[in-house]
Amino acid sequence: MPSAGEPGFPGGPSGGGQKWCFVYDGLNRLVGVQRRLGPGVPVSAAAKFVYNAMGQRVAAIYDRNVNGELSDEVAELYTYDEHWRLTAVYVQGPAANGARPDPSVTPRERYVWQP
Repeated sequence: MPSAGEPGFPGGPSGGGQKWCFVYDGLNRLVGVQRRLGPGVPVSAAAKFVYNAMGQRVAAIYDRNVNGELSDEVAELYTYDEHWRLTAVYVQGPAANGARPDPSVTPRERYVWQP
């Protein structure tokens, strides 16, 4: 894959000269998003997605403070029921000063499905 400084970097311009690259795994699932903020600026991570063996997205991390690092961000964790329906979204705190991520998990959204 070409780097952001080379011709052919995928993704179109988006406000302020940003370019985006979308990364897919062998099962065609979106696993990452990379961003180039401007000319001469290296590519940085913008998002990371994790899936379970059934193909359900179980975690997402977004670079909300636009520093190119995902280790200092809050993770969203997803749970599903036996019918593969999303049942809840939880948030887990970021790592502090390179330490392990905050183990506390807080519910953010819950979904109730009717038969």
